[in-house]
This record gives sequence, structure tokens and C-alpha cells, in this order.
Amino acid sequence: MPNLSGLPPELEAKRLQAAKAYNKVALLNLFVAMGLLVALPFLVMRFGQLAAAVYLLLVVLPGMAAGLYLAVKRGDAYCREIGLLCPHCHQPLFEARSTAYLTGSCPKCRARVASVQ
Repeated sequence: MPNLSGLPPELEAKRLQAAKAYNKVALLNLFVAMGLLVALPFLVMRFGQLAAAVYLLLVVLPGMAAGLYLAVKRGDAYCREIGLLCPHCHQPLFEARSTAYLTGSCPKCRARVASVQ
């Protein structure tokens, strides 16, 4: 598969590794959230709408927010572990929704990474 990224090959390999790790955590978060939401109709039938609303507000929504927060924090820690850091600002070069890797620039400081070895 050709490298369409603007990053050097060694950084592109690390970026793909970080993306796969992030996707695993995000997918786990999705499955847990779906499992919690599946329980919602059973709560409505058993305890009523008020209990379901409390469950939604106190368990499901905070659980999803915590899962996303942990996915992002774990992604940053993983980037530091594998050395996927900007040589200029020393921030992780991986962001889940960033397309900065296409241009070879850091998603945080926007400095070119491809020219620095």
C-alpha cells in the first residue's frame, strides 16, 4: 500500500499504530454504551420512565463521556510511549479527527514534521 501521507515512513507507521490502538478503545466504548442503552427499555418496563431517565443521566451519559475522555488520554499516552511526537512542540502527532498527517504537519503547532529528521 503506497504511503499517501506527508509524514516520513517511520512516523507514518507509528501514526497507523496509534490509530489502531485508539480505534480499539473507541470501539470498546461504543459496545459498552450500546450495552447500557439496551438496558433502558427494560428499566422503563420494570421501574418506569423516571428511573430510566435517572439511569440515562447518571450512568449512560457520564459513562460515554468518561470513555471518550479515556480514549483521548490513552491515545496521547500511547503516542508518547511509541515516540510519535512533534519534534517542535513535543505534542502527540496523532489526533483522531485530524487530517494534518496528509500535509506532514503537526496537528497542534502546524509546523512541518516531514522535513525534520
